[in-house]
Amino acid sequence: MIRERLQRALDLTGEGFTLDDVADAVEAGEKQLFIEPGGVVITEVIEYPAGPVLNIWLAAGRMEDCLRAHDRAIEWAREQGIEKAITTARKGWKRVMAKRGWTAPLVYLEKDLG
Repeated sequence: MIRERLQRALDLTGEGFTLDDVADAVEAGEKQLFIEPGGVVITEVIEYPAGPVLNIWLAAGRMEDCLRAHDRAIEWAREQGIEKAITTARKGWKRVMAKRGWTAPLVYLEKDLG
């Protein structure tokens, strides 16, 4: 179940990553994996000139488990001295994440050039 949901999340990003790519990136330490029994969150640390930022890159599984994994990822980032987190998500996540202090300061736009 998680693999299928993770694949759907990968398909939504349009970035062309495969499940094997994700596994390789986690194994190489390029991405971080936070697992709960029914959900998973995958993050990456992006180095900006102002300092590191945690990007919550993928989430898949049952909502409550994804949120527990999210909370663990945020705590891990704080322990690393990271002071900001970002994510790109479907519209429905805006309401859910607002309860955890997230705001939407920008709008993500996309154009198919094919």
